[in-house]
Amino acid sequence: MITKNSIIESGSNYSILLKKLNLVDFNAIYNLTTQFVNNQPKEAQEKLHKRMKDGLLPVGSEPEMSMSMLYYGKRNYEKLLKALVYIPDPFFDHVVEVIDYGCGQAIGVISYYDYLLLKNKALISSVKRITLIDHCESLLRRAALNSQTLFPDAEIHTILRKIDDLSIKDLIRDNATAKLHIFSDILDNESFSLELLAEVIKTRFFGFSSINQFVCVSPCPGPDHPKTKRLNVFQSLFNTEQSFSEDIEAGQWKEDWSYSLRVFQSRLDVQKQEQEISESPKESPFQEIEMPRELTPETAETMTEQAPKDAETHYSLGVMYEFGDGVQQDDEAAIKNYLEAAEKGHKIAQFNLGLMYLYGEGVRQDDVEAAKWFKKAAEQGDAGAQ
Repeated sequence: MITKNSIIESGSNYSILLKKLNLVDFNAIYNLTTQFVNNQPKEAQEKLHKRMKDGLLPVGSEPEMSMSMLYYGKRNYEKLLKALVYIPDPFFDHVVEVIDYGCGQAIGVISYYDYLLLKNKALISSVKRITLIDHCESLLRRAALNSQTLFPDAEIHTILRKIDDLSIKDLIRDNATAKLHIFSDILDNESFSLELLAEVIKTRFFGFSSINQFVCVSPCPGPDHPKTKRLNVFQSLFNTEQSFSEDIEAGQWKEDWSYSLRVFQSRLDVQKQEQEISESPKESPFQEIEMPRELTPETAETMTEQAPKDAETHYSLGVMYEFGDGVQQDDEAAIKNYLEAAEKGHKIAQFNLGLMYLYGEGVRQDDVEAAKWFKKAAEQGDAGAQ
């Protein structure tokens, strides 16, 4: 069940194919997204690979989300499986709410599902609610779809926010569920305050006796590296018990992968006078959103004619032409549509336009023009541009 004002992906090729799968788990989802990458024209695949390696791939369109899963999905999944085994057995006696922070495509939720399959399939029904938090709308819709597919009886609650903008009113508080807080490759990100995040969690769930189980994973550039130390700082902000930690650098695990794990519990039930907080529902402009219909040369032309002033339409057309998604790949047509959307303030189109100027795709290479569009996107809060 999708809660009021939450969002979910529907009507897309991915959602249709996902429903047709006989067995859904991480491998099935990973293979499905791999097919999307492999179905792209060779030139588009090379472009996606290059931008991913350069750390300059915005994750909003289907090709971009698929490439992100292809690059990072398995290593995040493997790290989470290693961490989840350290959750104490008594935790599984409770009805559970899973909270996936910076959820992306819900790798945290997917990993927990697979772990329950291995541990005891009957435990899947113990998940009452799944709360997903991410600042990218496309990823949040995809995360909700993946979560609903795996846990059809759970309530799905989505929060479209950056971590630093998270409010205590965004989180649902009750004393009937144990909380599983999942942080997958997010705490090492230095763009937000650990102290503010911890305060939101403690304030929202403070005074309730339900167990709060934390599972935190990240890459490990070294045990003394500032990014690794952020995990220690975060754990130190809670009264913890039954904790486990491990740091494995590249070359000591699979391929060139590394990991840091922090698994701990905190009841957050200290005595203190809580400030009165209004429980009135927050207004949100987002409802259940359908993905654009499949694009073809004919529908592309129709869309342009019917909605010449629609920034989202031009952005979608730009993605379609840039990656040859349903039409002949055409960088110049992509530039034209990105420019239309960018001039109307579409921040992802501005970022993509900057990338095309940076790499000289469809236009003459121009660092100054690239910087101009990156700046515009950054001013609107685009994380990649920042």
